[in-house]
Amino acid sequence: MAQTKLYAPEGQHFMVNKTGGFYLMKNSKSGYKPHKSANGERSSLYILVELKNYHATGSVSKSTGAIYDSVKKPKKATNSQTTSKSKGVKKNNSSRGIY
Repeated sequence: MAQTKLYAPEGQHFMVNKTGGFYLMKNSKSGYKPHKSANGERSSLYILVELKNYHATGSVSKSTGAIYDSVKKPKKATNSQTTSKSKGVKKNNSSRGIY
């Protein structure tokens, strides 16, 4: 199975024990600094986690959660520009592709 790094939320860090157990701690006001606790736990900004049901070639739709076999490419934007009469500023009315 594939492994990936899972980073702690901003302002927090993990404390990891020798058997792989972990918990979150808040960083000090001066920021994160690596340290060890008296019982041997070590601090880390990330932990390694196993990815189950990992599909290297698929992608997931952000809106529906559906899994696709290949990545959908966004539509090309059109480059039409108009001038605003009120402020004299050019606006870019290009459309964006939907993923």
